[in-house]
Formats: sequence, structure tokens, C-alpha cells
Amino acid sequence: MNKKALLKFNNRFNSFVLAFEQLKKDQHRSSIDKSITINDIHLIDLIGRNQPVNLVKLSEILEVSRSAVTQSVRRLTKKELIVFEFALDNEKNKYLILSKKGVDVFNIHKEQQEHIEKAIFSVLRNYSEQDLQMVMKLMDDVEQVWQELPW
Repeated sequence: MNKKALLKFNNRFNSFVLAFEQLKKDQHRSSIDKSITINDIHLIDLIGRNQPVNLVKLSEILEVSRSAVTQSVRRLTKKELIVFEFALDNEKNKYLILSKKGVDVFNIHKEQQEHIEKAIFSVLRNYSEQDLQMVMKLMDDVEQVWQELPW
């Protein structure tokens, strides 16, 4: 491939990545509460799929410190997206569950993900497994370049 063709491919690839980033922003812009961030939605999704969950388990799942989880949980509590529930057998054990508002955000996110997945799968079915393997190799190779950048 000559340099002009490589530049054309690189520009198209960059446009593709930017379009994906815009999709993520658009998808995660909540119609319920404009103050909800992408990180909030991902945490709501994680809590919704694992509830009831305590702070220790949540920090293990996220592989972050308990204090980092506590800060995020505090933010979601202030936005009335999650609530604490105490265990019936031991009231010292607090568990996170989604509030009504949190469940609404969780369900919207789940519907969006299912819609995107269905649409993408219908496109991917048009390609052979060999084609998809080649694209996966390309993505792996590009990620390797990104990881080896000097900054």
C-alpha cells in the first residue's frame, strides 16, 4: 500500500474512533438527569447487575480502592440513584441497591446496549470469520502501537 492509501486509511480509522467516542457520549447522556456521567451509568449498570452488593465487593469487582468506591457511591447517593439497604440478619452489613431513578437509568442503558448489539451483530454477520479475525488482528496491532507510545 502506498503512503497516500495509508494516510487515507489512517484518516478513516481516526474518524471511526471519533464516531465511536461520540456514540458513547450520546448513548450515556441520560434523559432522566443531565448530571449523570458516563462513569455514573457504568457504576449503576454494575450495581444493577450485582445487587445487592456491598462496598467491599464493589471495590473488588472494579479493582479500585474502597475509598474510591465510597466517593463514587456518595455521588450516586446524592443524585438519588442508589440507596443503602441493611441485611436482615445483621444490621451492620449495608448493601447497595438501585433506587427507582437508578432502575430507570439501568433499564434505559440496558435497552440501548441491546439495540446496539443487535444492530452490530446484523452487520457482522455479513462478514466471514476470517474477515473478522483479520480486523481483530488489526485492532490488536494498533493497540500495541498505542501502548508503546513514549508518552
